[in-house]
Amino acid sequence: MAASALPLTGYGEPAPNASILTRLIAGAVEALECDRASTRTLLQQAIEILQGSNPAAAPAAPTVRQSSLAPWQAKRVAEHISAHLDRPIALRELAGVARLSSSHFSRAFKGAFGQTPHTFIMIRRVERARQKMLDSQEPLSQIALSCGFSDQAHLARLFRRETGVAPSQWRRANQSS
Repeated sequence: MAASALPLTGYGEPAPNASILTRLIAGAVEALECDRASTRTLLQQAIEILQGSNPAAAPAAPTVRQSSLAPWQAKRVAEHISAHLDRPIALRELAGVARLSSSHFSRAFKGAFGQTPHTFIMIRRVERARQKMLDSQEPLSQIALSCGFSDQAHLARLFRRETGVAPSQWRRANQSS
C-alpha cells in the first residue's frame, strides 16, 4: 500500500499505527481462505490497535502460513493411498486426486501431514505389513509384495528403520500363539 493511501494525521503524516494495521489486515486477507483462526487473530489485533488498547502488542509483520491441503483433499488423498498400497503410487496421481499441480501438492501435503508423500506411503506400507504379519501366516515375501514393496529385502530394510527390529523377529515377538 502506498504511503499516500495510509490514514493521515492532521499534519499530513501517516498515522503511527497505519503500517502495522496495513500488515495485519493484509495478513488477514491472505489467511482468510485457508486459516480462519489466524484471520480472526490478525483482525482482533487490528481492532485493539484502532481502539488504542494494545499498540505495543502488534506484530512487526504477519506470519506467513505454510500451504496445506484442505480437509477434503487430505481425506481423499489418505483414502486413495490406503486403497492402493499394493502398487506403486505416483506423485502425479496423488496430485490429481487433490486437484493440484505436482509441485504445489508436494508442499501442501507436507504442510498437512508433516512428511513427504513418499515417506507417508512407506510408513503406511510398514503399518499394513505389521497388521498382515499379526493376522496371517503368509510368508514375509508375499506380505512384502501385497503391501507394495519391491521384495522382502525392501520390506526388511524399511521395517527395521521404522521399528528397530527385523520383520521376522517382530512377528515372532508379537504374534499370538
